[in-house]
Amino acid sequence: MTCFIFNEKRDVLLFENNGHYTVPELQDLAPLQLHFEHPFLTVADQHLTTFVTDTPTLLPGWHFVDLRSACFTLDPPYFELLNRAAQAISWLQENQYCGCCGQALLADTIQPHETYAKYCPNCAAQHYPRVSPSMIVCVTRNDEILLAHGAQFRKNMYSLLAGFVEPAESLEACVHREVMEEVGITVKNVQYVCSQSWPFPHSLMCGFTADYDSGDIKVDGKEIIDAQWFKRDKMPDVLPVHLSIAWRLINDFMLK
Repeated sequence: MTCFIFNEKRDVLLFENNGHYTVPELQDLAPLQLHFEHPFLTVADQHLTTFVTDTPTLLPGWHFVDLRSACFTLDPPYFELLNRAAQAISWLQENQYCGCCGQALLADTIQPHETYAKYCPNCAAQHYPRVSPSMIVCVTRNDEILLAHGAQFRKNMYSLLAGFVEPAESLEACVHREVMEEVGITVKNVQYVCSQSWPFPHSLMCGFTADYDSGDIKVDGKEIIDAQWFKRDKMPDVLPVHLSIAWRLINDFMLK
């Protein structure tokens, strides 16, 4: 049975063999002498996840790999599983006390197979994993696409504009607001395309397309360092990874 083991930084335990990383099976863990903080949770019926109290000295070949690197290092079928496991672990770590009465939420109150809810033994409040809605948008102007370099991006990488939905805000309103805040332009014809769960930290990314309406690019200088219009034959050297919704939206533009 596949096991996703995290440390408290949400790095995931993987085994390396000649540069190829794999997720351990349950029987692989016995020699490692790991000290688990919580019992295993079940992820997608046939997979387990938990996290350790500290990062132990590991045997050769075993590594704790940061979550973002692990998502794009493993074979594609593992992406969704690792995504779900990482969000389950985030929920475990961030919800140890009841937000209503302050009572500790005990490990044996976890109900992983049905609702992924924790229950407070004092006031009976139910606590569910947090999911944060966000939008990502492919803005085009005739045969050009708007791409931006974010402050947290790796060197030379450009991607689409994105942002979290605020309370009482629709997804479409979020598109208009984030585009204006980050690059100072207005858009029109906002259309929903697709969505993707994203474990950084616990997002539901809702993908849109939009047409340029008015204004000149003026980056905010905080979240966005640079933004430009790009033609299909002159795209940036570094784009989002192929598993991401950002890549799907960019690729759709490229194929038109």
